[in-house]
Amino acid sequence: MNVGFFNKELLKSVSASAGWLFGVIGALLSFVDFKEQTKKDVLIGFVLITIVFYIVKLIWANLIRNAGFKVGDSNISVRHGDIFNSKYYDNRKFIKVPRFKIEVQHLLY
Repeated sequence: MNVGFFNKELLKSVSASAGWLFGVIGALLSFVDFKEQTKKDVLIGFVLITIVFYIVKLIWANLIRNAGFKVGDSNISVRHGDIFNSKYYDNRKFIKVPRFKIEVQHLLY
């Protein structure tokens, strides 16, 4: 798959995880007496770990070759190289699809 660097779903996923971790680290640093330099080192380490985690998830998302979707009671699996991904296939000519909500499952995990 082709997931861009500023993909909204990826940013949301990493920021949610990082937010919880930052809250725990912030509470620990607030209530426990550490030297000022130690607090700065922990903050810099947290930022670096978050960046590395983001890059790893970005690479992982780009290596995924299939995605699963759930539409109503049906599970749909789309693989890289599927006919629907082809530039020669035009969905509008063959299949009439009404508007519905698609829930993406395990796309970035």
